[in-house]
Amino acid sequence: MSGDFADTRRDFLMGAEDLLRRAAAAERRARTAIAAAAQDFSVPDSLRLEEATRNGMTALLAQWIGAAERQLADFATPGAGGTFPLLCAAGLLNDWALTEALIGQVRQDQLAKALPHQAPRDPAQPSLLSRFVDHPAATIAEAARDLLYAASCSEDPEAGGRRAPRHLQARLLWWVAAAMREQAGSRADIAFDEALCTAVRAALVVLDASSRGAVEPVAMRFAAAVGASLHPVPYLLLEALRDRRLVLFLAILAHAARIDYADARALALDREPDRLLLALHAVGVERDGMAQIGFLLCDADRHRDVAVLADRLDAVVALDRADAATVLAALRLDPAYHAARAAIRRGAMTGWVEGAR
Repeated sequence: MSGDFADTRRDFLMGAEDLLRRAAAAERRARTAIAAAAQDFSVPDSLRLEEATRNGMTALLAQWIGAAERQLADFATPGAGGTFPLLCAAGLLNDWALTEALIGQVRQDQLAKALPHQAPRDPAQPSLLSRFVDHPAATIAEAARDLLYAASCSEDPEAGGRRAPRHLQARLLWWVAAAMREQAGSRADIAFDEALCTAVRAALVVLDASSRGAVEPVAMRFAAAVGASLHPVPYLLLEALRDRRLVLFLAILAHAARIDYADARALALDREPDRLLLALHAVGVERDGMAQIGFLLCDADRHRDVAVLADRLDAVVALDRADAATVLAALRLDPAYHAARAAIRRGAMTGWVEGAR
């Protein structure tokens, strides 16, 4: 009987330890939930993500992670499922650069799809990009064909769909590799680690070879080719937007302003018109062109205020172009410098929050 009692006692103790572990885990979950709720509650409505944008970001991130998983499919643990939940639980997806890229891509796509359809002034004339396909300058014609092809691939999931920026693709590959290593558990050894790292490095070589085919870099090459010709920038910007080719509009603006594509996109996605109007003024767009561009964007985005746009136009036009160009000067600084300053600001904000507790 004593043996039965010991077994019962041992079962009871093991049950108690398990219960205490569960209680501790429950407390951690509760604290995490409260912290998340407090953070969410403190976000002003004007800064809160819309449901469509949030859903789009989630779907796009799943697509990017899925692409990385397919590149490392040989190392997936049978029955383990995808790495998305593990990456979320580890907090790796709480990354400013990743979030910025997701928001930018999703809102760019939303804006592009919502741009109004406009009847061409000359029904017999093909679209802007189609006209350049037969341009007498071979570099421009080739760049136009490449952009048409890249744009069609970006809309086709089987051709890769919307790709993450190259530096984020690399980061996601390493994150997915680490998650796969965790999922392998005791079945993995140092040889597994070495093989996994070799596979990531091989995938990075493939990325370097294919990244030039992404739609944004191709659009920038086209903008550079056209920019070397005599075609006026204001005309190209307006025609690109009339043709509902937002990527082309952003690339032409970026090249004319000598800023990165992502910076041009940030200017166009800003629902307050000041920065975009200043940039357009700086690259030589006249008042009428700025007004037409602004009205097209207002038509595509219900959060933009036409009255605010009209109010800002006269003030911007009254500025000297050199003064308007100051909005672009900061964007032309080295990206590494911007990244370092952003990291310092984030650290300072974290310190302020923790000090207030």
